[in-house]
Amino acid sequence: MKFKVVPVLYIDEEQTELTRDKSYNPKTSIGGAYNILVTNKINHKIQVLGTEVTALPRIASKILVIEDFNGDGYLDIMAANLPIAQSGYLASTIYVYKPEFKNFSESEGIIQQGTIDTPKPGCISVEYPHPNNFETITDFYCWKNGKWKPVNLKQP
Repeated sequence: MKFKVVPVLYIDEEQTELTRDKSYNPKTSIGGAYNILVTNKINHKIQVLGTEVTALPRIASKILVIEDFNGDGYLDIMAANLPIAQSGYLASTIYVYKPEFKNFSESEGIIQQGTIDTPKPGCISVEYPHPNNFETITDFYCWKNGKWKPVNLKQP
């Protein structure tokens, strides 16, 4: 798959303020709140995404996934959150790139309270615990006309 390059935007761990807590040390501290800062390299305008909260170390490679989740050819951002109700399912927030605005926005129309996977280009699955805590539910969504649409199949 070929990705469209967005040369004016970058996320760099050196430039991304994953914590505003000056006492935070990623080698000894774990978890807490963080923001994602995306910088426009031309005008240096910074977009702040979040606030997210995680139990993982606040290191970009551990809490962010940069991937084309919606299949539009532009890279998106998935940010890790706290697990749901003490389950093993991490919650995540997907921020999709909006080329018309040259920025990211939080995905709407999907349950972001579970393990998110990409079974095929432009589609995601979200696996999360059933309220009875003995089963799991997997929802599928595909990106159509600029938004996530539920897909009622086991494999979208």
